[in-house]
Amino acid sequence: MKYRRKALTNPLIIDFLKTKIHNISETFKVEVLNIECDKDHFHLLFSAKPSLDIPKYINTIKTITSREIRKKFS
Repeated sequence: MKYRRKALTNPLIIDFLKTKIHNISETFKVEVLNIECDKDHFHLLFSAKPSLDIPKYINTIKTITSREIRKKFS
C-alpha cells in the first residue's frame, strides 16, 4: 500500500490547490467541472476536447501543485 501524507487537511492548502488547478487548466483549455479534496488526494472532474494529451495534463497538475504547495506550505 502506498504511503500518502495527510497534506490536504488545511483549508488554505485546499484553496491554493484548487486555484493552481484552475490556472493550469486554463493553459490547457480544459474546463474544470468539480474538484473534491480528501485528506490525502483529490478528485478532478473536467471537460476537454478529444485532442487533449491527458497524461501530460495530469502530470503537469501533479508536478506543479506538488512543487508549489511544498514551497509555500513547508
